Amino acid sequence: MKKLILSVFCLLSAVILSAQDSISQRPNNASVTNIHGHRILPETGDYALGIDVAPFFKYIGNMFNGNLGNNAPSFNGFGSQIYGKYFLSETTAIRARLSFDFGGNQLSKTVSQDPVDPLNPHKTTVDHMSTDTSGMRLSVGYEFRRGYRRLQGFYGAEFALGFGSKTKTYKYGNAMTEANQTPTFWDFEAANPAETKATSRYLQKRDGMLLNAGLNGFVGVEYFIAPKIAIGGELQLGLYGQIATLGTTKYEMYNTNSGTVQQYSHREGQSARNNFHFKTEASGSLFVIFHF
Repeated sequence: MKKLILSVFCLLSAVILSAQDSISQRPNNASVTNIHGHRILPETGDYALGIDVAPFFKYIGNMFNGNLGNNAPSFNGFGSQIYGKYFLSETTAIRARLSFDFGGNQLSKTVSQDPVDPLNPHKTTVDHMSTDTSGMRLSVGYEFRRGYRRLQGFYGAEFALGFGSKTKTYKYGNAMTEANQTPTFWDFEAANPAETKATSRYLQKRDGMLLNAGLNGFVGVEYFIAPKIAIGGELQLGLYGQIATLGTTKYEMYNTNSGTVQQYSHREGQSARNNFHFKTEASGSLFVIFHF
């Protein structure tokens, strides 16, 4: 959060100090125009569409230092965001904020291949663990605005509703068979992951669906760098209730009674009722927003 506040402050300060302000000198916001007479600020009936620019900062930073692990401006939030607004007047607006987080990654580990080849005892194969995540949150609220010329502040409240889930899938280089009932594999879920042998192993772990709803208060600032185009920062603080459904685990095990490899599934976690709780959440963003 300290990074967010510092980033917002530095960004807006730099813009304000460097901008060539060509607005007219009439005292009210309605008269703010550029040298061509175009209105700078949004008007009644205008729509707005904005995007989170933090991912672009990260991309630009990586371009300059060639490091994919570059520490770009990052905030505690819910992934990338898209903003939408409709101006009921020049000082009030209805807003929506769509946050989303979809992605996946794969972790691979080299293990010894079964059975051991006397001519090539160091022969290996590869195990994989794929993780897929998905989540979305929609926030709808009411915004009040006030400011001076190009610099505009805003504040308000919004209702949010969202969900999230995660699934891990495992693929192994050494198959479990009658001849190889305890194959060599990489135990991704161990406290200290390592190559091991066992009579059972995971095939899939699906977390329960996480559902949440709550109320946010927000405050932010925008600076209009061009007619109807602004950059800004926003901080949110909310109170959320969330409930988690039960997860599912699938694994395989050699059944000595039937002489076959069988797959089993079972539920994981507490009851959904026991997983219900409230929490506060602070988040923030930097954005560019267009009005039309």
